[in-house]
Amino acid sequence: MEKVLIRILIIVLLPSAAFCQFGRNKLQTGNPDWYEWDTEHFELYYHSGYDSLASIGKGYLDRGYDYLTNSLGRSPDYPLPVIIYPSPNEFLENNVSPEILTEATGGFTEIFKNRVVIPFNGNYRDFSHVLRHELVHTFQFYFLFGGNISSIASTSRFITPPLWFIEGMAEYLSLDWDFESDMYIRDAVVHDYLLPPDEIGGFLIYKQGQSMVKYIAERYGVRKLGEILSKMKLSPSIDDAFEDAVGRDQEKLYEEWSREIKGHIWEELPGREFADDFATRITDHKREGSHFNIQPVFSPDGNYIAYFSDESDYSDLMLISVLSKKRRHLVKGERSGDFEGFHSFSSAPAFSPDGKRIAYVTRHKTEDYIAIFDIDRKKVVEEICPKLKALYSPAFFPDGKQLIFSGLSGTKLDLYTYDLENGRFSCITDDIYPDNEPSVSPDGKFVAFTSARPLDAADTSSLDKLEENIFIYDVEGDSIFPVTYDGFSSCDPSWGPNGRLVYSSYRNGISNLYLYDMAEGVSLPLTDVVTGAFFPSFNPDGGSVAFSTFQDGGWDIFILDNLSPKDTIADTPFRMGKPVFVLPVVREEKKDTMKTEGISEGFSKFVFAKEPETEKKEARKLGKKRYTPRFSADYATASLFYDTFYGIQGQTILLFSDMLGNHRVFLATDLFNTTDNASFYLSYAYLKRRTDIGGTIFHTKNYFIDNDGRLFSDRLYGTELYVSYPFSQFVRAEMDIAGLLLNRYFYDPPFDDKNVSCAVARVAWVKDNSLWGSTGPINGTRIRFKLEGSPPLSSSSYDYIEVQGDARRYIRVSHRYTFAMRLTGGVVTGGNPKSYYLGGASQWLNYRIATDDIYSVRDMYLSNYIYPLRGYELFDLFGTRYALFNFEFRYPFIERLSLGFPPIEIRNINGAIFADVGSAWDNDSDFKPVMNSRLKDIKAGIGVGVRVNLGILLLNWDTAWSTNLVDIAAHPIYYFTLGVEY
Repeated sequence: MEKVLIRILIIVLLPSAAFCQFGRNKLQTGNPDWYEWDTEHFELYYHSGYDSLASIGKGYLDRGYDYLTNSLGRSPDYPLPVIIYPSPNEFLENNVSPEILTEATGGFTEIFKNRVVIPFNGNYRDFSHVLRHELVHTFQFYFLFGGNISSIASTSRFITPPLWFIEGMAEYLSLDWDFESDMYIRDAVVHDYLLPPDEIGGFLIYKQGQSMVKYIAERYGVRKLGEILSKMKLSPSIDDAFEDAVGRDQEKLYEEWSREIKGHIWEELPGREFADDFATRITDHKREGSHFNIQPVFSPDGNYIAYFSDESDYSDLMLISVLSKKRRHLVKGERSGDFEGFHSFSSAPAFSPDGKRIAYVTRHKTEDYIAIFDIDRKKVVEEICPKLKALYSPAFFPDGKQLIFSGLSGTKLDLYTYDLENGRFSCITDDIYPDNEPSVSPDGKFVAFTSARPLDAADTSSLDKLEENIFIYDVEGDSIFPVTYDGFSSCDPSWGPNGRLVYSSYRNGISNLYLYDMAEGVSLPLTDVVTGAFFPSFNPDGGSVAFSTFQDGGWDIFILDNLSPKDTIADTPFRMGKPVFVLPVVREEKKDTMKTEGISEGFSKFVFAKEPETEKKEARKLGKKRYTPRFSADYATASLFYDTFYGIQGQTILLFSDMLGNHRVFLATDLFNTTDNASFYLSYAYLKRRTDIGGTIFHTKNYFIDNDGRLFSDRLYGTELYVSYPFSQFVRAEMDIAGLLLNRYFYDPPFDDKNVSCAVARVAWVKDNSLWGSTGPINGTRIRFKLEGSPPLSSSSYDYIEVQGDARRYIRVSHRYTFAMRLTGGVVTGGNPKSYYLGGASQWLNYRIATDDIYSVRDMYLSNYIYPLRGYELFDLFGTRYALFNFEFRYPFIERLSLGFPPIEIRNINGAIFADVGSAWDNDSDFKPVMNSRLKDIKAGIGVGVRVNLGILLLNWDTAWSTNLVDIAAHPIYYFTLGVEY
C-alpha cells in the first residue's frame, strides 16, 4: 500500500503542478458584440455588423447541407453550430479550441459540441470550400456519434476512423476533384511517395485521401461513404468496416486505387518537363531541410531574390544571391510578437525601386501591418498599419513614394494605395469582388492584379463560382480591363519591361507560366511543367523570370532564362473532362446496411446515449438575436456504484463552456464511502478579454503510511485565483494567489496531528516559441522566471521567498536531429522555507527512492521536485538552493519495428544521448563542487535512451550511469518513464 500511495503522489500529483509552466498564448484585443442566427439547420454566430457575411455563409451552408443529405442519405436532425470570424487574425483568437492555431489553419470542427469555426479571408471561393469541408465533418460526427461524442461511452472496441478517410471524404464532398488535387497526386505518383493507408501523413492525408475516397464513391456509390462510417461505429476494426461496406479492406482498396491512379497519371506525362530540365535551380528543399521556398521577388539590379522559406522550421524572409546561391535570413518570423507570421502563401514581399528596402506584410499580436525593412541597417525602419482586417502583397510604385496593397475591410478585399510622404490611404477598387496581388508596371501607369470579378457588372453569378483572373487597372484613366477570362484560374501577375506581363494559369489543367504582351493583347505559355509553376517574378532587365514549383513533395525556386513562348501545350485529361477513374460501378444487391436491426452479443456491454431523433426537443425560435452565453457540457462522464465493504463510490468529470468558449467550468469529483472522504476540484476561467482570469476551489483527502508504519490522513483544501496577461503569442506574465489548509490526522500512536495554513503568491514571466516533434520540442526557446513567496500567517505557516529560473534551447541541426539544452536553478530563503529535491526522472514507473523521509507537510505539498538528474535515485539531493544542466542529442533511432508475433508495428522510435549535471545544497560555505579532481557535491550522469509515441501515451526508456568525471558507475540505473521530453 505504501508503495502504491508514494507512486500516486510522485507520478500523478507532482507533475500536474508544472503542466502549464510553458506554452504559447492567445490574444483577444477586441471585445466585439456577437449575434446568433437560428435557421432551420444551423445556429450561426457572427460579429455585429456582419449580417451580409452571415447571409452569404448561410447560403453556402444550405447548399452544402442539401448536397450532403442527398449524397449520404441521412442528415443530422439537430441544428449545427457555425461560428464565423470576419478575418483570419480574429479567427486565431478564438476560444473554442484551446490549441494555438497557425496561419495554415483554414477552419476546424470541434468534436464535443460539433461546432464549425472558420474565418473569412476575403475570398468567397475559399469561404465556400472551407464551410462545406467542415460541414462534412459535422455529418461524419453524426454518423459516428449521433451528434454527441458521449453516445458511445468507454469501450475498447470503438476504433478511431483513419484520418485519410475523414479528411479525404471532407475534401471530396466539398471539391470533388480540382486542378490542385490533380497536381499533388501527380507529384506523388511521379516521385513515388504514395503511401499505404496506415502510413499516410502530412498533406497526403487530405489529397491522397481525397483521391481514394473519390475512387470509392465512383466505384461503389457515394452513399457507401456514410455506410463505412456507420460500420465503423460498431465494427471490431476499421478493416472490418470497409470489408462489410464495400467488400475490400484498406490494403486491397489501396492496391486497386494506386494501380488506377498511376495509369491515369503516367499516360499524360509524355512531353511535359520538370523544372530542372529547363530552368536553373536556386533552392533545394530536400538538401536544405525545408518544405517551402516561395514568393520569389527579384531585386532591382537582378542580383538577389527575396523569398519566404521554412528551412529553419519557422517562416523567414530570406535573401539569396542569384550567382553564388548564398542565402541569409533577413527577418526571422514566428518567434516574437513583432513578426508572428508573414501570410507566406498569400502575400509576397517587394523591393523598393532603389533596392535598399523590402516591404512585406506581417502580423503583430492580432493585427496586420506592412513593415519596411532596411537591408543594410538590418532593421525595420517604418511600420504601416491601416487598421484593416487583413493585408496582402504590398508593391512599390516606380518613384518609391507610394505603396499599393490588398486589404480586407468588412467583407471587401480591395486594392489600396499608401503615400509614404504624407501617410494617406486611398481605396482603388471599392466593390464586392476580391482583388489581390497587385504589380505595378515599370512606368507606373498600370497595375496588374488578380480578381474574381465578372466582365459584366450586372452578372449575378454566385461569388464563390467566379474564377480568379488577371485584370489591369489603368491609373490615369481610372479603368479596369481583363487580361484573362477563360474560366480557369489565373493569378500571380508580375510586370516586366516593354509592356510584358508574366502570370500563372491552370489553362491546360496544370499551373504554368504565361507571357502576356500588352501591345498585341496575346498570352502564350512559357512552360509545360509536370506539376505546377507559381509565383512568377520578372527580372527588371526583362531577361528572366523567377518562379516557385511544387516538386517532390516541396516547393523550390527556379529561374527561367528562355522566355520564348510556346505555341501551345497539351491539356491534361482532367482539363479535357475525362474521368479520373475509368471504372465499372459496383452495385451490390444487399439490404440497406446503414439501418442496424440489432446489436450482437459482443456489444452487449456498450453504453449508448439516446440518439437525437428519439429525444423530445422544444420548438426552436428561428431568427436573429444578440448572443447570450449559455453553458452546455463539452464533456461529461460519471459513475456511481456500491461496494459491500466500502459503501457508495463514484467519480464525475464535467467540462462546461459557452458556445464561444469564453467561459469554462471544470468539475471533477471522487466519492469514497462517505462525503468526508470525497474529493473535488472546481475551476472557472474567463477568457473573453486579453487578460485571462480564473479561480479554483478544491478538497482532497488521502491516506498514507509513514516510515514508522502509522496510518494517517491528509485533508487538503483551499482556493486559488490566477491572472495571465499575454504580451504576444510567445510572451506572457502570470500571477496567482493560493490559500491552503491542511488537517493531518493520525490513526496510530504517537498521534502527531497537525493543522497547517499557508498562503502562497507567485508571479512569473514566460516565453515559449518552441516547435514540437512527436516526442518533445525540436526547435526554439522556452524560458520561465518565477518569484514566489509565503508570509508567516501563523506559527504553523511557512515563511519563505523563492526565485527560480528555467531556460531551454532547442537547436535542430537537420531533419529530426536536435540538440536540447536546459539550465535551471533556484534559491529559497526565509524563516521556514521549502526545499528542492533532485534525482531521478519525472513519472518514473520503476522508481527507486533514496530516502523514505518524504512525509512532512513541507515536502509533500510545498517543495519542488526537479527532474531529470539521471544516474541517481529520487530525492538523492535536497536543499534550499539548486542548479541543474541537461544536455541531449535527439535523433531518429528506428524508423519501423515490426514483430511477427504478436503482430505489432511501431514507427518512429527516437533515440537520445544525454548528460545531466546538477546539485542541491543549503549553505554556500559547505558546498564543495570538486574534491581531488573529482566531482563531490556536484552530481553528473550520462546515458542513452529511446522514446516512442504510441498515440495515447509517450514511453521513454533511459539507461544512465553516474560519474564523477573520473570514474563511471559499474551498474546503470534504468528509467521507464511516461511523458514528453523536457
